[in-house]
Amino acid sequence: MRGSINEIARKAGLKAIVNTVLNNEDKVVRVFAGEPWQAFCEGVATAREIFCQKVEEQADIVIFSTSPADIDYWQAMKALDFAHVGVRKGGTIVLITPCPERISRMHPSLKTRATESYSTLLDAVEKGEIEHLPVAGALLMHSQIIDHANVICYSSGLTEEDKLALGFEHASTIEEAIQTALKHHGEHARIGVLECGEVVPTAPRARL
Repeated sequence: MRGSINEIARKAGLKAIVNTVLNNEDKVVRVFAGEPWQAFCEGVATAREIFCQKVEEQADIVIFSTSPADIDYWQAMKALDFAHVGVRKGGTIVLITPCPERISRMHPSLKTRATESYSTLLDAVEKGEIEHLPVAGALLMHSQIIDHANVICYSSGLTEEDKLALGFEHASTIEEAIQTALKHHGEHARIGVLECGEVVPTAPRARL
């Protein structure tokens, strides 16, 4: 995608850009201006310093909030994708998200096909059964997340039926979700906490 953007910008004759990098409080950290590719790369390097949190190793349990992008699961899944790289294969993610508009009003197949395997979904895309490619991409990403780790979800917006459709384990409270995760992995489990949904944990074995 980045390559396509660069090619379009080149053909359009774009000579300069002005970009900003914000922190998780939406405050401007730095401004980058000049030649498009160079300014973009410098901005990415700064954003990486802010949002890519280095950790020694992947955790047994990752607890996180999807804020600020969490009006529905279509948005919250982006943060879940970030969080899952910080948990080991077979670990547990405690997903805390409001999702007042539930899974997705615009993309119902995100609910109906959410527990299908990666290979089944890929085959469906190739057969043209999932024609809307952004939805196909979201489903493929979701399938990899739930294959990688168990997800225990506390949400005021997602119903128990929604969570089951997504392949998640239901929790009525945050405390219940954490206690359930500890039952899975023991009291000495290694736990990671992400304060918001815009942080990407980076570890030697992380799947980036």
